[in-house]
Amino acid sequence: MSAPVEFAAFEHAKENIEPTREGRSAASLAAVFGNNSSDAEPERQEFEQRIKDSDLDDDPLQIWLDYINWTKDRYPQGATSQSNLVPLLERATAKFVNVPHYKNDVRYVRTWMTYVKYADTPREVFTHLASLGIGSQLALYYEDYASWLETNGYKNKANEVYQAGLDNNAHPVERLQRRYHQFCERCAANPPDPSESTSPAFPTVRPALSSKFGGALASGGAGGATEPATAAPRKKKLSVFVDEEIPDTSASSGPGYLGTNAVRRKENVMQATPWAGETMPSSSALKPAHPKLTVFREVQVPKSDKKNERISIDMDLLYDGGIEFCLEEVYAKSRGLYGKKYNARPATPKAKTTTIMVKDSSPTGPRPATPTMTLHTKGAMD
Repeated sequence: MSAPVEFAAFEHAKENIEPTREGRSAASLAAVFGNNSSDAEPERQEFEQRIKDSDLDDDPLQIWLDYINWTKDRYPQGATSQSNLVPLLERATAKFVNVPHYKNDVRYVRTWMTYVKYADTPREVFTHLASLGIGSQLALYYEDYASWLETNGYKNKANEVYQAGLDNNAHPVERLQRRYHQFCERCAANPPDPSESTSPAFPTVRPALSSKFGGALASGGAGGATEPATAAPRKKKLSVFVDEEIPDTSASSGPGYLGTNAVRRKENVMQATPWAGETMPSSSALKPAHPKLTVFREVQVPKSDKKNERISIDMDLLYDGGIEFCLEEVYAKSRGLYGKKYNARPATPKAKTTTIMVKDSSPTGPRPATPTMTLHTKGAMD
């Protein structure tokens, strides 16, 4: 029984390890990230030699699978420049793309599904496999294709893919039915978007023109005779753009070849040129010069003849215990009135009285006042 592997042997690289569906061996990780890790180039050359000698082998695909599995174990970081995992997957898939008995081999289809994870255009890869009939009898193809469509918001197309797999009796049928039932439950809880594109999930296969018209285009007619062509005026030849040659690292470039990631995205990649002496084109004409911004200057306030005021107060009284008090509150505290509660005086009940207006004046009006005897009257002289 082998000794248990210490986690500290590869703990420093745990963030860079790519997870896999089947998991990874702790012993292999410790061997890769340990101090005694050997150079991988001799083993790589050994696999390359085995691939060169695999043409006479009964199952040449297995040699490629061993090479891929060794690359995954030797480079747990995944697709990097050191591992060359993506070019290896491209070579392996292109090698057997036209071999009939491998089209529905689960090992070969699983290799394609691994390559889809690193492809720039996964849907293009899925439709390419459908046009070649690769994986048409395996549930693995329909499950991965439908899962990718559902993840990217194409639920109606995912339903179409599941239906196509069930119609083709892709095995194992029970697993495909179970996955489709789970998909229907998710769609019931979260219905598809009504604005989803209505384009088909699988490409529409159109027959070639030569086969559609019975080879008339190739032979020049039913009888094989060609009509004399009328002389047309010569036009200037159209200059055809020829892009940079991209080295092809695949094992095949014949019919059914999808191409590498570099070949498929070459239209979106600009050719590298030296930057020395290059100038950036101006996006617009020169703008007219604007007047400079006037800087605000504060006007000095003339000094007043008044005597400078100075506030003399004990600031500790205003900030007692970290709480700020106003001067009125400080004055109330000094007199012991701050925070004192007073009992409210009871309200005096008012008597309900009725005022009646009474007219107590005389109907004849007021009597005139008695005249006062003064010095100038006759009565005063008597």
